[in-house]
Amino acid sequence: MSLGFLRLGFGLVWFAVAAVILLRHPLGLDDFFARQDPQFLDMGGAFALALGGFNIVRFVLAERTRRKALRPVNSLERRSLPPEEYHPEFDFHRPPGDATK
Repeated sequence: MSLGFLRLGFGLVWFAVAAVILLRHPLGLDDFFARQDPQFLDMGGAFALALGGFNIVRFVLAERTRRKALRPVNSLERRSLPPEEYHPEFDFHRPPGDATK
């Protein structure tokens, strides 16, 4: 469970990094990023956005799998596979007294 929250945390951190890089003009951080090429900063922001999305997707898929595994098994559910050996005394589809096969 802690690995799932670690993925969620990394996703949120990458989204925060992408937001700071991609929103550097509205946030007034132009002086801080003045030495870097704006094209590379935009590419880095897009890459951080992709990493954040990747980690969030991994978190969601792991949580969905974990919750599906924790679902209680219904013992009354019909089995899709027939039993391996045939017991005529347990065959309730035939009328009583007709247990030849």
